[in-house]
Amino acid sequence: MSHRMSTALSLRVFPLRRRGRMCGVDITKVQQWVASALLFTMGMISTTAMAGYSVWSDTLAENGNAPGLWAMGVLVGLLTLAGCLLIHRRSPLSPLLLIGVIPAAVSAPFVF
Repeated sequence: MSHRMSTALSLRVFPLRRRGRMCGVDITKVQQWVASALLFTMGMISTTAMAGYSVWSDTLAENGNAPGLWAMGVLVGLLTLAGCLLIHRRSPLSPLLLIGVIPAAVSAPFVF
């Protein structure tokens, strides 16, 4: 590797210091994105599992638990997206909450 390429690489990996401050990504933003990615992944997996199982539970059991399981999936999806918005210090009342309802909306015609 030439000297010019190694310098360019080191400037990308190690941010420059300007006026006594490090110029780069703020650690708080990184923590917010990692936390919201983990919350989103776990919450949407749970929501999708509840919505999917509510379709099959109606055929597997005759005790009528499918609508309740579907409603819990809606609630978990909404709370997941509200939590992601709160992690980023945004208002939890947003149109982005509709993303959490997508798995339940897909399974709704099969449940009702």
